[in-house]
Amino acid sequence: MERVQSMFSNAYGSPAGHLVERATSSNLESEDWSVIMELCDTINAYGDGTKDAVKAIKKRSAGHKSPKQASLILSVVEACIKNCGELFYNAVITKEFCSDVLMKIIQPKNNPSQALQDRVLGMIKTLAEDTRASHSGLKQVYMELQEKGITFPDIKASGFQNPGSKSDTKNQPLATAGSVPYYTGGVINPSPQQIAKVRKDLGVVLGNVRVFSDMLTHLNPLNCDDPDLKLLHELNRTCKAMQQRIVELMEQIGNEEITMEILAVNDDLNNVFLRYERFEKFRANYSESQPAEVNDLIDL
Repeated sequence: MERVQSMFSNAYGSPAGHLVERATSSNLESEDWSVIMELCDTINAYGDGTKDAVKAIKKRSAGHKSPKQASLILSVVEACIKNCGELFYNAVITKEFCSDVLMKIIQPKNNPSQALQDRVLGMIKTLAEDTRASHSGLKQVYMELQEKGITFPDIKASGFQNPGSKSDTKNQPLATAGSVPYYTGGVINPSPQQIAKVRKDLGVVLGNVRVFSDMLTHLNPLNCDDPDLKLLHELNRTCKAMQQRIVELMEQIGNEEITMEILAVNDDLNNVFLRYERFEKFRANYSESQPAEVNDLIDL
């Protein structure tokens, strides 16, 4: 017991750990995406960011007090998987993380809802079926659960989408806002063909979000080439236009399942816009500080 207490005693004392604590507070009614995005930026900003965040997430999972708080923990994990690169991804696909965080959330003693169980199991399934996790501890847990007869939900229904590897997103073509058409008319109850078309269009949006997010993860804001900066600017402009169209689409679709999928994509868009805003703000603040530093040297 003393060993466990010592492992978690200062889990929230680091920059990343403190933000995990804030982002998963039981006082929150819903996700505070500004804090979650700040957490992602902080994890990417220093060497021990992933280690500190994972330590804090494990502590929160061990002591979470409600399904609402468990849902906040999952939102943090999902956002970090999408925005914090391979280091965080590799930490998540370990057997330890799967057991200490994901499976702990849906222990019977916690009385998890079916939606919460589907969300966790869907995340495990999605990650386990990624080729990068083919020899991981999480894959082992996934196979063990299958052998026990655990039923996993449809991946789309779980709401979690694997961001993919860097090589996948780097080579993905940039879609234009025109790839997502306008839907005109009043509220409609879409046919199966229309639903398939909407999902295809949402996939186009997510493709751009994935490229945008991947670039923000791997680019150094203080050392970017002009072509990369131009591509970031174009991605931001394109995604803004796409968001306007899917919001209009959401108001016209009378299908709850599709509406939830659109809302999830809209959340992904808002997340990446926040990250881009922080990226540009960091570059601007650094540029403003440079002349003062030069003048100080001259004065000396």
